[in-house]
Amino acid sequence: MHRVGIIVALLALAFTACDNHSHGEKSSPKAIEALIVPSQVWPRSGVAKVSAVHIINKEKLSALEHFFPGYSQRPTSPSAGAWEMGYEVFFCFAGGETVRVSVSQNENGASWSTGSGDFRTNGDFPAFVRQLVP
Repeated sequence: MHRVGIIVALLALAFTACDNHSHGEKSSPKAIEALIVPSQVWPRSGVAKVSAVHIINKEKLSALEHFFPGYSQRPTSPSAGAWEMGYEVFFCFAGGETVRVSVSQNENGASWSTGSGDFRTNGDFPAFVRQLVP
């Protein structure tokens, strides 16, 4: 019975240590790096050049996160359109967690999703990506 009490106390301590709340509001974790992978149309030769963009600069990461408000919480929405994917964005967090955001190709990347509904992109995402590609 003593072991059960110790396990319960350790679990309570772990939940308290992992609590992400400050003043009753849930804070969004910040990504430590990101990878933007444009979708490619395969040429007849069957060989395509894939050019991914790796971001570790804090200012660029912050600018990237601005396009997808609340993405780290994996929001859901009843809205789901029929759009073609233009980009996959992988946000990596301390501790190894990764969030994948799919961005539409239609309407200049106007929609995004983490897999459960669609949301409007804040700004011109393709233009942002073009600025990052050398």
